[in-house]
Parts: sequence; C-alpha cells; structure tokens
Amino acid sequence: GRISAHEVTPAQVAAAGAYVEQFAKGTLYARVDGVMCNGAFHLMELELIEPYLYLDTDSASFGNYYQALSALTVAAAV
Repeated sequence: GRISAHEVTPAQVAAAGAYVEQFAKGTLYARVDGVMCNGAFHLMELELIEPYLYLDTDSASFGNYYQALSALTVAAAV
C-alpha cells in the first residue's frame, strides 16, 4: 500500500464534516474514509484513534497539532 494526498471537492469535505459533527464533535483528531459512488459520499471508516497522525504530510502539521493540544490544555485547566 501507499499513502498519498488527494484533492477533494467542497462537497466531499462537507459530507465528511457532517460525520465528524455528528459522531466526533470536539475531538482533536478524526479521519473520515469514504468512497464516491454515483455522485454520493459513502462512509467506510470514521477513525478517532490513530497512532500515526500523518504529521509529515504537510509542513504546517506539527505547528497546527501543537496549537490544538495547547488549546485543549488551556481549556481543561479553566
């Protein structure tokens, strides 16, 4: 197998986002895997635990993750 980034449409992002909103709201990490079939998005997997966060796939990933962890830490302390 291989890991590669793919371009997604705004409609695909919205469909995936609806699953996150319904089942994983407030989580720090969620990965939505799905397929397009006859123009509709079909969920294959909603992953909420991932030991490998793919932080090397984007140069801003480490900074973004650090910021998110920091925000959660501050919110938990309040």
